[in-house]
This record gives sequence, structure tokens and C-alpha cells, in this order.
Amino acid sequence: LPFEFVKEKGLVTMPEMATWLQSVNCLMLLRLNYPYEKNLPRGGSYGKYFENWSVPQKALMFDDCTAPNIATVNGFAVLMKEVIDSSSKASVPGSVVVHCTGGIGRTMTLLGHFAVKEFPISGGAWMGWARMVRPGSVQAPVQERFLKALEPAAIPKSAQPPAGGSRALPGRALAALSLERSSHCTELVVDACTN
Repeated sequence: LPFEFVKEKGLVTMPEMATWLQSVNCLMLLRLNYPYEKNLPRGGSYGKYFENWSVPQKALMFDDCTAPNIATVNGFAVLMKEVIDSSSKASVPGSVVVHCTGGIGRTMTLLGHFAVKEFPISGGAWMGWARMVRPGSVQAPVQERFLKALEPAAIPKSAQPPAGGSRALPGRALAALSLERSSHCTELVVDACTN
């Protein structure tokens, strides 16, 4: 949700959230937390509520303050490929909304892994950028080590820095890494990934 909207209204209702998900053409809502973790609303998570609003929901749960395991990472890559493929075929920009309980630990660690593997950015650079746009991102030392250990995607020759110069990321990478700041979720723009 737009930060100003949340700040102005406080907590939002489920229908308001569903309307926002539709407004950003959410092609998938991905939950990383377990449904009954502490600090969630009474009764746990939202179940299948948003599917009634035509927003597909998936869950790739892993423990708070940990790094995702290989099954979670691979599951996310498969889901992203499916969403990107369907977005490309429809020629309609869409988004994937990813969240955990707070939206900054597990969420930014998993998105960071995807960004490092898909674009020419290092884990350290991802953390720096993520912490600028969402302060507190990548909370635990194990999450930091996980991201710093990743090797970035191959850098195309066209993006190689000149001798002694700096390298700008290709426009595709910059666009794909744009996030919408909201109360407890992060939106990764999918249409930019298809360019």
C-alpha cells in the first residue's frame, strides 16, 4: 500500500488491501511467514481471502531470522518464472507482492537472492540498497552472510565498466529492483523483468 495511505489511515482493512492488490495488478501474493506466528492478527494469517478477489496466493514459509533453504529459493524461482511468463504472454504489466510478518527480514533476503541471481548486483550492494528503501531490511547476521556469499549474475560485456570507471546497472536491472514501500509487504515489479 502507498506509505502515505497507511500513515494517514493506520491499519487497513482486508477489502482495502484487496483493492490495492488489484490496482497494482498483483499476479501473485506470496507469504513467507507461517500462518500462526506471533504478532499476527487474531486467528492467524488471512487464509485464502484474497483469492476471492482474484489474487492468486502462494506460501513459501521459512523461519524468521533465518535464510531460505534451497527448496524455498528454487520454489521462488519457479513461481517468478511462471508469473513473468504469464505477464509476458498477456502483455500486461503486473506485480508480485511478497511479505512475511514484518516485511523486512525474510522478504528482503529472498528478494535479494532473486536479484543477485538474475541481475548483475552483489549481495552487499543489494543489502545497502534495500536498507535505504526499507530501513531495517535483512535483519539477522545469518541473512547478511547468506546474501554476501552469493555470486551475482554474469555482467554482460555492454555493462562492463570502462578502465578506471564505474559501471551503471543496465536499465532492466534497475527497473526490476524497484520496490513499493508499504506497511508489511514488498512489491517486486514484474513487467520490468520481461524487458
